[in-house]
Amino acid sequence: MSRKDKMLERMQAKYPESNFEDEEVLYGRISDDLDELDEELSSMREREKSFVDMFTGNPRSAEFLMAWKKGGDPMVELVRAYGTDGLKEMIDDPAKLDEVAEANKEYLARVAKSRELEEEYKANLAKSMEDIAAIEGDDAKIDEAVEWLMRIGRDAIMGVVNPKDVQIAMKALAYDTDVETAAIEGEVRGRNAKIDEKLRKASGGDGTARLGGSGRIATSQRAPQSIFDLAAEAR
Repeated sequence: MSRKDKMLERMQAKYPESNFEDEEVLYGRISDDLDELDEELSSMREREKSFVDMFTGNPRSAEFLMAWKKGGDPMVELVRAYGTDGLKEMIDDPAKLDEVAEANKEYLARVAKSRELEEEYKANLAKSMEDIAAIEGDDAKIDEAVEWLMRIGRDAIMGVVNPKDVQIAMKALAYDTDVETAAIEGEVRGRNAKIDEKLRKASGGDGTARLGGSGRIATSQRAPQSIFDLAAEAR
């Protein structure tokens, strides 16, 4: 199996709903995957840098966390890192205790908010999936559209705005106006065609006299119509 065939097999297994016989679909999916990978790597590097900066700024905290990670008792490792004198100093200083208490309060509030947002996210997602399931159309296309919207959401969180997505959004926002304009233009063309047809019929004689029963020139029983009358009849 060639490397190309292996790649196709891998992509088809990952996205069974996609038709990778179309190279535009294949390379588009690969490009999206690479974009997502770049975003994840960038986020990981930022987190890694923040930890490195934290540990560099306070080596004792790094030693404490590494010892804790390896299975050490956190209280023992805390004493080992900061010493009993340092802990006693904090305990004996009401200002530092208040600072620690306030920091812990903020931490607990963030945890509670995070859980609240997670529950809200789950509820919204379940409702959204129900609404999307009611959409009529090809399931693969619907899934592709949902994935596209989710990718835009992830990009927006990271501050990424794709120009192609902006162009698609502009077309979508102008859709109703374009349809209305096309309908009006079609109606106007239809009226103009009717007017042209009536004018052509009105002036369609060959200029010769038409013989009536009395030998006089046959004349129309109606007066010639104006362009305004023709326009009114064309409605």
